Parts: sequence; structure tokens; C-alpha cells
Amino acid sequence: MKRVYIITATVTMISILTGFILQVWFIPHAKYDQLKVGFVCNSDASSAYTDNFVRIASSLKEEFGNKIHLIYRYNIPEDDVLTALKSLKKKGCRLIFTTSYDYQNAAKNFARDNQDIQICAATADNANTSPVLKNYHSFMGTVYEARYLTGVAAGLKLAQMIHENKVREDTARVGYVGSQETAEVISGYTAFFLGVRSIVPTATMRVRYTGEWLNYETEADMTQKLLDEGCVIIAQHTDTTAPAAVCEKKAAAGGNIYYVGYNSNMMDVAPTSTLISCSINWKPYIRGAIRAVLQNRSIEKTQRSHTKGQDCWAGLDQNWVMINNINNVIAVKGTEEELKKIAQKIKAGNLMIFKGDYIGVDPENSSMIYDLRTGYAENRDASAPSFHYILSDVITVENN
Repeated sequence: MKRVYIITATVTMISILTGFILQVWFIPHAKYDQLKVGFVCNSDASSAYTDNFVRIASSLKEEFGNKIHLIYRYNIPEDDVLTALKSLKKKGCRLIFTTSYDYQNAAKNFARDNQDIQICAATADNANTSPVLKNYHSFMGTVYEARYLTGVAAGLKLAQMIHENKVREDTARVGYVGSQETAEVISGYTAFFLGVRSIVPTATMRVRYTGEWLNYETEADMTQKLLDEGCVIIAQHTDTTAPAAVCEKKAAAGGNIYYVGYNSNMMDVAPTSTLISCSINWKPYIRGAIRAVLQNRSIEKTQRSHTKGQDCWAGLDQNWVMINNINNVIAVKGTEEELKKIAQKIKAGNLMIFKGDYIGVDPENSSMIYDLRTGYAENRDASAPSFHYILSDVITVENN
């Protein structure tokens, strides 16, 4: 009987051990035969910003096929992010992308409490702050590089307008519709303006904030005010197509007005006024993150990017930012060739964009200034933009 007991116990232990090994090694891989990937968005595909994510994510279905299933939660306000994340967890998502800076605190708290789910927060700046979580990541393209290129294209057009006596050199002015007074917005419009100034040194810029990322009526109103103030080229860092629509209406009425787009080429909204547009290309990061989770690998180690801790970023060098289109019907001849030359300099590290004979002032503390003659290395240590100084005398900012 003792012998039978020993044999039975041994068989039982082997069965338990085998079951444990199967659970550890095989079940995690099996449950990712189809990875459910969630997206939490602050708008829907009718906005250019969210449409950029949706188009890119949908294109990955061609690459991954049935290995991934995409689930979206649209129009999620900041105070309801946790509900959306819990909903995606309930649907079985093991990889979730949040697309708004305003989501980052709730997203990190959710990641802390759900460490079996990978959370990737676009435009966030808190992945490497305590507590650092292995399942919480941040990422963004260095969009200031593309903003600068669109500024050069706008500067070439402005110079042509001056040459044709449509604009006076001493009053040449561009406008910018911005959402909020954050480093991300300030960095973007400063890069754009420095691109303009590289062609037209006398140009000035007016910026009007809407106070929110997404509000069609307010964006339209701010655009019209900029046009009324004499701006002849309008760019934006907001999420709707309103600035494009207002510029197109003005151009159609015979005005010498041009528009610079963001997130999509905007040609369907403003075919006769859109000069150029740029966007962040989210595809390389999203693709890499999906591959990493499918293969049970580190997300950061799958990326061709600059990486620091749980944070990833890249720019023109890795196609993380891009020019969407150049409207050759209205753009100055040779614009495309000029931008390619400048892009090569940026990729090679031979052009520091935030540099020149300017003094920048911190909008929250006027005693804090930055002398751009020494240059400012944007995105040196993180994916989130950090340049937050307003160039005195040449950029005027108004709130809604």
C-alpha cells in the first residue's frame, strides 16, 4: 500500500507540475493568437486628429490580418477615461493606446492596477516619472521638424506674395490657431514660425488659443479673427477642419489666403487654399507595440527610435513625422525640392531649428527668458516637446 501511495503521489505531482508549465509557457502565447487592441480617443474619425490614428491602425489589418482585432472608444471626455479603459479590459484588450495628453494620469493609474495590460499613451510625459511601470509607455513623433518644413513652404509663398505686391514686406503676417498654452503647442507654432522667418525675416505671427483641443465653432471664430487681423497664411494645432474651411471660403471669395494643415492633407476640405500639411506618423510605433505584445517582447526594444526608459520618440529620420502633401498648383515652384534639402540637413543633425537672434519669454513667468542664440535642443531627452518660450516682439498671443 505504501508503494502504491508513493506512485500515486508522484504521478499527481508530475501532473500538477506539467499543468503549471503549460499555464506559464503555453497559455499566454495562445491567448495572443488574436490580440485585441483598444484605442481611447477624445473625438471620432470626423476630426483630423483621431482620423489619423484610425487610418493608421486600420492599415495594420493588412499586415497582421486576423492576429489583431481593433476596438475603439470615441469621444471620451477626460473625466470618463477610466470607464473607457475598463470597458476595453472587459472586451479582452491586452494592448491599449490612449491618444490624448489629458488622459495620461488616468491611464497610468489604470496601468498600475492592471499590470497584465500594456498601456501606450500618445503625447504623454509621465511614463518615466515615479512610479515607473513596466506596462505603461509614452510615445510621440518630433513633429516640430515637420512644422518647420511647412513653415519654410509658407515662407516661400509669403515671399512670392511680397514680390507680387500682394503683401507688404514690413507687414507680412501669418496666423496660428492653437488649442492651449502648452509646450506641445508653443513648440509647434514656434518651429513653424522659424521656418517662415528663414525665408521672410520681417514676418510676424499672431496666435489665438481656443482653450480646448476640439471645438469647431471656436476654431472657426479664431481663424476668422486672425484673417481680420491681416494674417494671409493660417496654420493650426487643433483637431477639427474648421480653420481649413474658413480659409477656403475666404480664398473662394477672391482673397489671397492660404492654409497649412495638420493631421491630414485637408485637400478635400480646402482644395484651393491648402498649401501644405504635415502630421505625426503613428504607424511605426503602433506596429512595433503590436509585434512586441504578440511576441511577448519589450515594446521599447522593438522600436527604431530614441528611447529612454518607457518613452520612445523619433522624427524625420525614422519616418515618425511626415509631410502629407504639397499642393503644387499654388505652392511656389521648387518648394518640394527645397524641403527635401532641408529635411536631409535635419536628419543629419546639421540644422538646429530652435536657434536664432531671438529672446523667448516663459508665458507663466515673464522673468524666465531663453536666449535662442545659444540654441535649444528640442526632444533631446523625451518624446514630449519642452520648448515653451514665446518669441518676444515677433509673436503675439491672444486667448479666446
